[in-house]
Amino acid sequence: MKTWLNLGLLFSFLLALALTFWIDGQLRNQLGDMPMDYRKDGFSLCGEGAVYQNYSVGTAYGGGRFIMREELLGFLGPKAGALAPESGWLTYRLAVNCRGEAAIFQVKGIDSDYRACQFDTLTRSVLWEAVESLEDWRPGKVGDRAVDSYIHITFKIQDGKIAEIL
Repeated sequence: MKTWLNLGLLFSFLLALALTFWIDGQLRNQLGDMPMDYRKDGFSLCGEGAVYQNYSVGTAYGGGRFIMREELLGFLGPKAGALAPESGWLTYRLAVNCRGEAAIFQVKGIDSDYRACQFDTLTRSVLWEAVESLEDWRPGKVGDRAVDSYIHITFKIQDGKIAEIL
């Protein structure tokens, strides 16, 4: 009887250990509740556990969305004409750590009919460079403590022209 009990406990322990490692491996490619499609070398979260959504902790760009749009359009300048003639919304999701450093971790596109789509590689890379050029991020705060969070920038594109930056 004791042998079966010991074997049962050993099996339970090994199963719990295997599940712990499996779950940990699954979560390493997550940022909050979103999968990480891209990783930036040298970028790391502050490691305090939770990754907040920007609207709940006040993550922002220095000077606000208006200044961010101006900087993006200024960076794009003549490159904005190099976009492929397609329409839809291209969203870049960024992680902003407690030090105010940002990195793109996910890119999603939808077409004018709200169906998931892949935008042209040139369009994606030109806009990626523009988003990565932004450097004045203000980390979100819980109380007086800066925290990790994520934020998104969406480009509305109509016939290869940037119609709006949300």
